[in-house]
Amino acid sequence: MTLRDGTHTIFLAASAPRLGNDIKLDGFLDYLYTNKPSDDFTKRLEVAVIEAHHNQRWKKEYMFLEDIKREQYELGKEEGISIGKEEGLDGGFRLINQLLSLGRNDDIARVTTDKAYRDALLKEFNLTSNA
Repeated sequence: MTLRDGTHTIFLAASAPRLGNDIKLDGFLDYLYTNKPSDDFTKRLEVAVIEAHHNQRWKKEYMFLEDIKREQYELGKEEGISIGKEEGLDGGFRLINQLLSLGRNDDIARVTTDKAYRDALLKEFNLTSNA
């Protein structure tokens, strides 16, 4: 899968039944699933994994990247919440104005306490993206 940021992600079904078409691939998938090497490649892979676990510089770099990722996630989350609130308020104001223009004062009081009713009216007046 190619992602929007240019990176690639490969999803492996390591626990899936083996078809036996590719012995090397089967050995690799077995290693991912069990963490037990079964051939020369997976033994070398295990050595590299152990070395990576003991590499303090790599750990620091990895943790630094994780911190950046977590910080970016939080910033994105805050921005998303802010945008959502702004859009919600805008939709709410437009709904209230619509109801006022139609003289539906009882509906104005009800939408402040009844979310399902509010959502139905937002949909009725096409004031929501339904996303």
